Amino acid sequence: MLNNQYVIAVNSIWRKEINRFMRIWVQTIVPPAITMS
Repeated sequence: MLNNQYVIAVNSIWRKEINRFMRIWVQTIVPPAITMS
């Protein structure tokens, strides 16, 4: 039971972070690319 709760918690955090990254990927990727070039 405890292991199942851990898997659900990690999965929900993972999904939330992926959704956040998909919304702000331009701000996440573009500035470092500009800085490097």
